[in-house]
Amino acid sequence: MPDACFQARWLDTRTLFKPIYDDDDWTGARLNAFRSVECNLIISHNTKAQTTFTVFHMSREADLATMMSKVLDLKDYTFQPALLPFLLTQYHMFQLRWFQSTVHNDLDVTSLDVTNMPRGLTALTNAMAMEAIVVAILVGLVEFMSTMIDTHRAIGPDDMLTELRYHVDSMREECRDSSMSMQHRKESVQAMVQMVYAVLQQRDNEINHRYGADMRVITAITLVFLPGTFVATLFSASFWNFAPDNTGSKVSGWVWLYFVATAILTLLVLSVWRGFTVLKQFKKTALQVWRRNPVLAKLRKEKKALRDVETGDKVD
Repeated sequence: MPDACFQARWLDTRTLFKPIYDDDDWTGARLNAFRSVECNLIISHNTKAQTTFTVFHMSREADLATMMSKVLDLKDYTFQPALLPFLLTQYHMFQLRWFQSTVHNDLDVTSLDVTNMPRGLTALTNAMAMEAIVVAILVGLVEFMSTMIDTHRAIGPDDMLTELRYHVDSMREECRDSSMSMQHRKESVQAMVQMVYAVLQQRDNEINHRYGADMRVITAITLVFLPGTFVATLFSASFWNFAPDNTGSKVSGWVWLYFVATAILTLLVLSVWRGFTVLKQFKKTALQVWRRNPVLAKLRKEKKALRDVETGDKVD
């Protein structure tokens, strides 16, 4: 039994193989559902003795208990190699229905709070991506089941094979319906994503418009009070002396120093601001030239390859 089953350990998923190469009485199959760490099934069947050996692994104990219960209920038919793959496919079809129901309910009750909707829609998108993987795997399982039934049709019994074919056809139709339903939900989520981003953009535009109106009000108030503030500041300086008891000059001879210092500081501030703007634009342009230059791109690739070799990240 170990030799008959474990000859398949190196084979690919859903593979028919010959457990004992020189003995035509033996046939075998290996089935990995989802990932080998989650579900691994190896079957070896002796057509002459009508005996079937199975090595079955499932990572979750509850799933394994459910499968064993189904097998015990049909123990009189366990000699048929197609039985256990059928039960496994049927069980995962049930899991798919539950998963689709959960995703569909999540889609129906998605919060209308625009702020939190992107998070929920992202979770739904990830769930539907997982659903697409599950459906694709189940399609392969169903086709594998059909192949196994045709391969072992001589074993019988005929009524069991007829029922298996009926269920396989039903599973095939359900997988097709699931694909169509999944595509519908995918398009619905995409439409909702576009709607959410459109609403968020409209909200941002309204906020920016409101902020712009506030800034215009602040600018108008500043323009109204700035001339008076400037005049009050200027004539409160010690360069001016309009006191009634002043019999001398009303204006100091150094008043020109105030205007010169003000002009120099203003030009300095404007020059520094302009310089930072020009420097930022220059760095952006230089970076674009660096990325687009083919010679520099080749040098970067060679430098990266040399660094990978030195650090051992790249193995030839």
